[in-house]
Amino acid sequence: MRQPNGAVVFRTTCDDPATSWAEDLRALLRVPANRYFNFAHSGAKTTDVLTTSPYTNGCGAVSQQARTQIADAVAVLQNNLSRAGSANVAVTTAGINNTNWVTVAGNLVSRQLGLGGAPAWAVANAAACTDYVLGNPNGSPGAPGGLGAAVPPAWDGQARAGAITADVAQIAIRLITADPGAQVRHLLYYKWNNDPYIPPACVAVAQRSTDLLNGWISLGIVVAQIQWATAGFNPNRIGVGCAQTWLLGPQNVQMTLTSSGIPNNMQVPGWPHPSMAGRADLAACVDRLLPRAQGGGVA
Repeated sequence: MRQPNGAVVFRTTCDDPATSWAEDLRALLRVPANRYFNFAHSGAKTTDVLTTSPYTNGCGAVSQQARTQIADAVAVLQNNLSRAGSANVAVTTAGINNTNWVTVAGNLVSRQLGLGGAPAWAVANAAACTDYVLGNPNGSPGAPGGLGAAVPPAWDGQARAGAITADVAQIAIRLITADPGAQVRHLLYYKWNNDPYIPPACVAVAQRSTDLLNGWISLGIVVAQIQWATAGFNPNRIGVGCAQTWLLGPQNVQMTLTSSGIPNNMQVPGWPHPSMAGRADLAACVDRLLPRAQGGGVA
């Protein structure tokens, strides 16, 4: 976050474009600060990107008073069209907030810290945690009812998958339609090991859940590419990638659970957002996804 005196303190707050991986990408691409537009909002779902105005973030701050996030992004692209050898770059990342993953992860963290949360049987071993998070129609040995009593999924990801895919496709199509010469990239979600807060038995299913989400998002981008190609345009101007796996998570992910007492904060969880090193890694990865023109700009 940025302090009133201009200093940047790397603690979690809401809606701070100065400490976003997109700001790191801007610097890598040498885009002037006055050409950097960030319409991202903490806690937004894909449906919020497309339809919510005004939008209230997790800190209670209200934004997007006049129009939606996608409408703002489309307006910028339409009013500043790409030029040969200097394409606009539109980056997005969304999908996890469509689901109740924050609640599920919070319950697992609470169990690890001895504060209740997920039931004890759910963290007994990797199979039990998988059954708890993703569900198991055949039951789970340690769950109430045991084998034969279906375990409903704690995470509602599968139920939200179709809508996530459709929204991701729509977001990409609206961006590229606004500026057919732009490069549109959707950043996938990262995974990490060495997490002191997730029960060890649940690391595998947390990573598997991330893979599932990234698959639904990637499918949305494929749908957008097919639609764009069918319309007679270059589908390679739409892309997705950078599902990073950080073997030493604490180096790349903030491990502070809360950052209280900060303006525009109100006990916002500081986990699992990327740290300064994580943001730099994400930006560098997206930078590598972008083709370069002969003069060094984005093609």
